[in-house]
Amino acid sequence: MKKSLKVFLFIMVVILVIAQPTTFAKADTTKFPEQNIVDDMESLKEYLEDYTLSTANENGVENATEEGIEKDVKKIEEQVENLSKENQEKFFYYLSNPEAMQAALEDENNKDIVLEEVTTDTPVFTRNLLQAAVTKTRNASYTYSMKFFKIEMTRYVVAVKYTTSGGTVKKIVSSSGYVDKNLNPAVKTSRIEKSAWIANNRAKTTSRFHYSLFSKSQVIQLGTVTLHVEGTSGGARYNAYAKLS
Repeated sequence: MKKSLKVFLFIMVVILVIAQPTTFAKADTTKFPEQNIVDDMESLKEYLEDYTLSTANENGVENATEEGIEKDVKKIEEQVENLSKENQEKFFYYLSNPEAMQAALEDENNKDIVLEEVTTDTPVFTRNLLQAAVTKTRNASYTYSMKFFKIEMTRYVVAVKYTTSGGTVKKIVSSSGYVDKNLNPAVKTSRIEKSAWIANNRAKTTSRFHYSLFSKSQVIQLGTVTLHVEGTSGGARYNAYAKLS
């Protein structure tokens, strides 16, 4: 009886010793949840259908609205469906291969993926001499986006609001730097730094954004996007730029 009990206890100890590493290995694999891989029209539609305010927040987007998301989702679906077969294949190749996406971004001769300014019909303010001494509130902004075959997937904005009087920039009222849109399933981004100041009679603001590309559970750390804009005493925008690093 005692011999049988010893054998039973020995077997139980062996089972526990073998089972322990397996349990720890399973726990480790849950640290980095697998990301959605979009590699065809069906998976893109599935991703966009599930895109909510929560998804936008996870993707670094600020001030998203359900109405805005619905509009952007519909537009992207239509634009992708209207691509040629060759460009559609390339589009999904880039989304599912972050290394290729980054290589395209770094290649000045590659026009598939471009980073460019989004132009708006912002009026240029002129200073009337009779009103030179009147305090005015001015705004300067710069919008920058990542486009795949002219389809906007990610958008950044920097802006500064300031006052002027008598041809002089007096005070910065507020400044902002934010991710306005990010419907790219392979990109995670967020602001890491923002500053605003007055120099050379101009209101200036700079924002830096961290960004990473994802491939399944693998995270590829790539760097930062820096946006800058300045506003003059006359209300014109000056020295707006974006830089990858």
